[in-house]
Amino acid sequence: MQALHKAAILGLILWLLAGCSSQQAPIGRWEGYLEDSDWIIAVRLQVEDGNTIYATALSVEVAGMSPASRERNAEELKRALPVQWETATSGEIEFRNNILTRKGGVAPLFVYEPSNNTMTFNFYAGGKRTRTVLLAPVRKFSLGPDA
Repeated sequence: MQALHKAAILGLILWLLAGCSSQQAPIGRWEGYLEDSDWIIAVRLQVEDGNTIYATALSVEVAGMSPASRERNAEELKRALPVQWETATSGEIEFRNNILTRKGGVAPLFVYEPSNNTMTFNFYAGGKRTRTVLLAPVRKFSLGPDA
């Protein structure tokens, strides 16, 4: 009886560990842009085999800016994204339940929607998730030169 109990506990532990292991995130490229009353955010994401990502997210807080200043900032951000992308470094992620987190992290960075192959970027400001940016799948990045 004791052996059966130990086998059941071992089986439960293995099942829990398997459930916690990272799966392969979908491979591809996504890009998105958000402009609202407070923020302008541009994001690029590339996921490669082995759960390696390259990501760039640029933001400008525009609350209270004049329309001309907002437009100028939006254009500067769009020009800066491809430049920033050239120096994007790789990072390792974990992928579980369609959520991408930093390896060993807990805060969801991206959420994958398999039904339409989109990603949602979680934007954090002041330690809180303040916005989400929908990213569409792309073959080539649209804002500036391709990587």
